Amino acid sequence: HWLEAAADATAALLGPMSRRDALQLVAERGRGVAGADLAAVLMRHDGGRLLVEVVDGPDPTALVGTRILTQDTAAGRVLDGGEPVVVDEALGDGRLAASGFVHRDGWPALGSLALLPLRSGGTVAGILVLGWSTAGDQMYRDTDVRLPAAYAEQVTLALLAAQAQADRGKLAVLEDRDRIGRDLHDLVIQRLFAVGLSLQRISRLPEQDADVARRVGAAVDDIDATIADVRRSIVGLSAATSTTDVRIELGASIAMSAPALGFTPRLLTVGAVDTLVSETLRPHLTAVLREALSNVARHAHATSVQVKLAADENIVLTVVDNGRGFTPALRTSGVKNMRERAELFGGTFEIGTGPHGGTTVVWQVPLDPVTT
Repeated sequence: HWLEAAADATAALLGPMSRRDALQLVAERGRGVAGADLAAVLMRHDGGRLLVEVVDGPDPTALVGTRILTQDTAAGRVLDGGEPVVVDEALGDGRLAASGFVHRDGWPALGSLALLPLRSGGTVAGILVLGWSTAGDQMYRDTDVRLPAAYAEQVTLALLAAQAQADRGKLAVLEDRDRIGRDLHDLVIQRLFAVGLSLQRISRLPEQDADVARRVGAAVDDIDATIADVRRSIVGLSAATSTTDVRIELGASIAMSAPALGFTPRLLTVGAVDTLVSETLRPHLTAVLREALSNVARHAHATSVQVKLAADENIVLTVVDNGRGFTPALRTSGVKNMRERAELFGGTFEIGTGPHGGTTVVWQVPLDPVTT
């Protein structure tokens, strides 16, 4: 039965099924064969946490999507040692909390909890959790923990193979986008530039009348605008290289603002921004950055800007320039939009003159925002 479960999970992970649905099948098949009442898959989320990806069976307190601390917990021992850990009388005397979970109302009456490493070689990618209720504790006693542990290892091999397959697909897309970007830059832009220079020379010929010179000048302006559009498309190709790389998205927004500013702002990131900034939050984050940089270009008369994104307990975007400082009379609808985007996620927005002059913008939202 365990071999059949492992084969089903492997086929799902390597097949067309989505990653989340495949992990759900991993939990479902493991729970079914073990006769457990609860199964969950936890994957590494950042340096010190695990993310509950899926739950099969009772989902206590909406466990999916929560982050599990691993320091000084049984979950941490599994990650560090790569060996299964079994917790008896899981709900008694704080033993559930000692496993890494928060004990709230809604948990089934667990008698035993098995934390099985999703391990391949020396790498532990996450944990498969199986829980048996007190009423079904005999099923746990009849289960040789080595069998679900082996199942977890086989599943991990498939998970890593699926990730490698996805990475190869992404790499192929990236290489194709790089080639398109190079062709646009080296061929299209250069040819447009050459045509523009030729037209400029024609417009300066003494025998040209004013109307012809005006039309040629307008054509040159159109070519310049087209070149700018192509360059933005190249930046867009680079920005779309990965949905998980927040730095690339921020860098693209900064690159688009550089011509208006006359310089390129400096970007600094602190913390696991790629994993902690959610897909829902990203478009709002980049929109706020673009608006802040646009305000600098229009009003600040600055010569330098620093952009800092920090991710810890909160997501904090800070934009600091060395311009003439914040003037409330120049408040625009863009400032209102930035504030509303923060409030949408239960966050805050502040703008004002910095301690050494210039303007400081601080846009902050909780790590686990609840949209309003």
